Amino acid sequence: MKAAQSRDCFGLFRVLKLRGKMKTLLSAVSFVAALALGSNAYASTSAPGLVTNVIVSQTQQLVYFVQSDGRSTMPSCATNQAWVFSYSSLAGQGMLAAVLAAYSSGKSVYIVGTGDCGTLNGYEAINYITLP
Repeated sequence: MKAAQSRDCFGLFRVLKLRGKMKTLLSAVSFVAALALGSNAYASTSAPGLVTNVIVSQTQQLVYFVQSDGRSTMPSCATNQAWVFSYSSLAGQGMLAAVLAAYSSGKSVYIVGTGDCGTLNGYEAINYITLP
């Protein structure tokens, strides 16, 4: 009976040792994944500038536009200077109204991006727009 108990204890120790290694491995994988995913998360901002080249797409329900002044460092996913957002929601329709009002009146806008290109590959999405 003592031999059976000692085998169970050793088996239990092996399982606990394996669990410890798995936790360490999972922690390391999580850390590396966070570094890899976090590297694209630079949200760009703009200096106040004029809205130019507004494009409203019916099929995609997206608005693209360029601003006259430059942007801060763009996220690595953004390969285009244009900003993009969807107008399918009430919030998006509010941003569309702000962009069109600034465009038609010649007023400057200040833009903060999301750091994400999930709306359309290559274009940073907009977090918010300010009319200074």
